Formats: sequence, C-alpha cells, structure tokens
Amino acid sequence: MKSYFSSYPFAFIFLFAVLFGCSNERSMEKAYTEQISLDSVSVAQSPAAVSESSTPATPERKFIRTADVKFKTDNVTQATETIEELTRSYQGFVSHTNLTSTVVYSTSTQIKADTMLQQTEYMVENNMTLRVPNSQFDSLLKEISQVTGFLDHRVINADDVSLQLLENSLRIKRNQKAEQRVEQAI
Repeated sequence: MKSYFSSYPFAFIFLFAVLFGCSNERSMEKAYTEQISLDSVSVAQSPAAVSESSTPATPERKFIRTADVKFKTDNVTQATETIEELTRSYQGFVSHTNLTSTVVYSTSTQIKADTMLQQTEYMVENNMTLRVPNSQFDSLLKEISQVTGFLDHRVINADDVSLQLLENSLRIKRNQKAEQRVEQAI
C-alpha cells in the first residue's frame, strides 16, 4: 500500500507552504493594524503633526448623549402629546412609547338596595424613548422641563464614541485590503 504523501509529494509541500504562508500573512496584518492604530493616536496627539496637516488643532470628538428623565404631571396623555410634538419640532422622532393605565385602588360601596358606588383610582404612566440630533438635545430638554409638574430625577450621560468610529473605519480599510489581496491571489 502506497503512502498518500509519497505519491503526491508536491501537493503536500504546496499545502504545507500555503498553511504557513497564510499564518504569517495574518500575523503581519495584525502588526500592520496595530501600527495604524498607534500612528493614528500619535498623530492626533502630536501638535507638530497636526499643524502640518489640514486637520484642525483639536480633533472632532463624537459623543452619544442620553438623558433619563422621570417626572410627574397632572395629565399624562397631554404631556405625551406635547413631548411628541416638541420632538418632531427639533428634527427628532419617538422610537418607543408605552402608555399604560394601571388600577391602583378600587372599592365598591352599597348606597341603596339597587345602587352601588364604585370608586377606582388609576395610575397612568408613559415610558418614552426619543431620538434627536445632538445639536438639539439641550433645547429639547429645556422644553420638556416646562411640561413637568414634579421632577423625580434627570440623569444626563455622554459617551465618547470617537475611538469606536476610528476602530470601525480602520477595520473596514483592513478588510478591504484583505479582500484586494485575495482577489489578486485568485
């Protein structure tokens, strides 16, 4: 019985070279990507490099700002409609709204033999998610504060996503270069 490797020595050598060649290319690609990241960071922090290029002295940072506002109002339905209108006027939209009425308390009192008085207390709540441009964020919050009756809490957060955007753009470039190398190899 013949050995598989002895009957196809060139195929085995070719397969061996391809496997090790691909693993070296991946490690080179990783080193190249890390170098790009380090260069991008150092260029943004180096004043000499920034002044030579056409980019502004301070790199534009991208933030995602969120606010969590909880308040009480006399008329939840009217406040909801007002907030929806305000959101549209600030070039935004309502991505989620959940208006619910919950029975908090209910009693029945016998007044006469054929008459009964039923009292029911409802709690009306609305949870909303609004999306507005960052430039309109503060203005909309000021307008919403005028709708509130009693403010329970207001929490504002800002997440810097500049590095995530840079990472995504570098990943896209790296994938495009890898795709070009594969196309050239075929």
